[in-house]
Amino acid sequence: VYTADCMPIVITNNAGSFVSIIHVGWKGLFNDFISTFISSISIDCNSCIAWIGPSISQKFYSVDGLFYDCFVRKDEEYRKFFIKIKGKYYFSLQDSAIYEFGKIHVKQVFDSNLCTYENNNLFFSYRKNKTLMRFLKDKAYNIDKLNYNGDFIESQAFAYLSIRSYLKKPISYPGTTNVNIPVTGGEIIINY
Repeated sequence: VYTADCMPIVITNNAGSFVSIIHVGWKGLFNDFISTFISSISIDCNSCIAWIGPSISQKFYSVDGLFYDCFVRKDEEYRKFFIKIKGKYYFSLQDSAIYEFGKIHVKQVFDSNLCTYENNNLFFSYRKNKTLMRFLKDKAYNIDKLNYNGDFIESQAFAYLSIRSYLKKPISYPGTTNVNIPVTGGEIIINY
């Protein structure tokens, strides 16, 4: 899973009979993606184990008052995942995810405590890569402002890439990602 400050979350069970990796940012938290995903895989929540990978920490994740208001209106408990410093709110993705897992009775949740922003020498940070951001500034648009559901489009893109990988078809080409030859990606592991 490729993330750039959002949370990669690895989910398995005590038996180790499956592994899933999901990408969760603030939109996924707000839209209950964690509980939706867990219910879709029909796992016993008491045997579920989740690990939150490197992602932006609260210390560096500043948000505005509207963001704060939306989360707190949705669930008053979210108030405890914000701190306010000098008029700015800072949000904890990780503590919010742990809370969301708790609501569905997943008790074994572990946080890597690795911050992508603070450790951008080890991890890609959307907010730290100024060169990429300058490159994308005039070439990329906020899909949500174009009245498309960005999360839906992203899920469809990942599904498309997954199927192409499953069929051993290329997902990356010299003209798009500068690889030497067309390549497929990912590895499917069946464990049952």
